[in-house]
Amino acid sequence: MKKSAKKCFLLAGACLFLFLLLTFLVMKVDVQPIGPQNSTVGLATINGTIFEACGSNPLWYTISEALGIVALLCIAGFGCLGAWQLISGKSLKKVDKSLFVLAGFYAVVAFVYVLFEVIVINYRPILEEGILEASYPSSHTILVCCIMLTTALQLQIRIRNNGLRLGLQGACLLITVLTAIGRILAGVHWYTDVVAALLISGVLVFAYLGVIRQLKIRK
Repeated sequence: MKKSAKKCFLLAGACLFLFLLLTFLVMKVDVQPIGPQNSTVGLATINGTIFEACGSNPLWYTISEALGIVALLCIAGFGCLGAWQLISGKSLKKVDKSLFVLAGFYAVVAFVYVLFEVIVINYRPILEEGILEASYPSSHTILVCCIMLTTALQLQIRIRNNGLRLGLQGACLLITVLTAIGRILAGVHWYTDVVAALLISGVLVFAYLGVIRQLKIRK
């Protein structure tokens, strides 16, 4: 179990290294004013080519936004579960440790979400209500990926029926994939914005899994 937790932390570190490398490339390599209002973006040839091929699709934007709501409902669900355990057990000790870790994880995800709304690496390929908005990494993709992947991990320990568990976990993974693809097809993010979001999600989720496995060692 100790080796398993260490492996998770190493994978988190690898994702962080790749994210920092990609961020450096986006800031320094092939930076061109290809965005709206002559806003610049790095790796412009790759980003510009993919954006032109995909264009802007309102349907995919709506789908990705709806999937974001599903992710928020998962947070509400685990919040209700923790509240039920607290009320029924009449003690914080009766609440699963994994739910405390999950709550802390959600707080970190929220911090990262706000952080990259403030720190501007580049802007979106389209205007949002006539305004340039921060685009790197895709905060929406981070939110959905982190919530749905940790939901899949929670389902692993909470549902005994194999068929039901695998079906729900498959749905979590599908939502994650559709969100990442949908943000590109919707035309609201550059390709590298979504790749960076997946790497940041990897950092957070692997770190979460490592903490969970460390708790099992202590238990």
